[in-house]
Amino acid sequence: MKKQFLQITTVLLMALIACTSVHAQTFPQPEGFVSDFAKLLSQEVRDSLNAELVRFRDETTVEIAVVTVPNLGGSNIDTFAVRLGDEWKVGNKDSLNGIVFLIALAERKMCIRTAPGVKNVVTDDKNEYIRLTVIRPFLKANDWTNGVVRGTHAIMDVIHAARTAQSAPVHTPHPWTTQDTLILLIIIGAVILLIVIIVAIRRVRACNEVLKRKDGVVERLDKLALKMSDPEMSDNTRRSIRKLQDRLKPIRDLLRDSSGVKWVSTRDELNSIEWYVSNTESAYESDQAYAKKAREEGPVLMEKLPEKLRRLEKKLKGGKQSEEASQLLAHAQQEYARARSIRAQACSGGGMGILDWIIVFAILDAVMNDSSQAVEHHDYANTTHHPSYGGHQQSDQTASDTVDSFGGGGQFSGGGGGSNDF
Repeated sequence: MKKQFLQITTVLLMALIACTSVHAQTFPQPEGFVSDFAKLLSQEVRDSLNAELVRFRDETTVEIAVVTVPNLGGSNIDTFAVRLGDEWKVGNKDSLNGIVFLIALAERKMCIRTAPGVKNVVTDDKNEYIRLTVIRPFLKANDWTNGVVRGTHAIMDVIHAARTAQSAPVHTPHPWTTQDTLILLIIIGAVILLIVIIVAIRRVRACNEVLKRKDGVVERLDKLALKMSDPEMSDNTRRSIRKLQDRLKPIRDLLRDSSGVKWVSTRDELNSIEWYVSNTESAYESDQAYAKKAREEGPVLMEKLPEKLRRLEKKLKGGKQSEEASQLLAHAQQEYARARSIRAQACSGGGMGILDWIIVFAILDAVMNDSSQAVEHHDYANTTHHPSYGGHQQSDQTASDTVDSFGGGGQFSGGGGGSNDF
């Protein structure tokens, strides 16, 4: 029993000591509105900014304490700022409108804490914007002067803007009269008339454009249609031509006096068709180029590939075996055999036509591709690889409330704001 009593007494004493040490934290006396205990600012900057803050206090009654400290002594920065503001009584004692802008050098943290009387002006959103957008880039670059001065100015600007909005004159609404109604009706009528005129002008212009350009589009598409029997044309190109012919049918025979025509949407459709006609013309030119290549290079490939496949087979037998490479080689050999079979059938029926060469060349091109991939897989299997690792650093970012106050105010625990690393 006595042992339990001693344990309970010891715990209570430790808790009392801890609480006493927390609340016994002392702060140095302020050096004015700018207390640069971390020595980040020049004397000239401190004096100039302090004078600005004195004028700002005289004009608005809001007190801003700008404080830099070498370290927080193990405290949380928000708790430190709240206690500092309460200890120094930053802010007007009646309005509780103080602000503490604190920078801790060793911890590379900053915070802006606002007392209750000003937290609805320097809101948490505005507070966060100032910290992250205005202050943080300068502090990360160790540009203490710009970080402190521009951050302070940003806080002052928010308060000035709020005061300007509050002091804006209130205009008495003008009583609505019959004359106002007449003017409104005239304006509405003018707007409706203007819309009608614009719509009519657009319709006429669209009609003129369709009638002017449709025959040229029809002529280009008809020329492509005449070449559909060309064996050099691919099936995809033929399908595109048929689709375009179907889309162009409703536009072919349009006249200016055609009824029920939505000329604006018709013009848009014609623009789309013309674009696809241009693409189809380009596709046909590519088909012709491919057919020419097949006719010229196909016979050469037919002669060279057997030796190439033999060399590849020999290479794959040396060194470490690659299953992928072996599969690719087998597929390439099968495809080459298929190409030879197609050629043999065509020659027995009267000779290789252009369509035959296109088919055979496509197969030979696939054989070449399989062969190249087989080489790559074989080389990879017979090469030593060393994995490389990359790293990156992540910067943690925390957010919490911030409050500032000076001169008889304090009570920062009821304010708002936030803090961040830099």
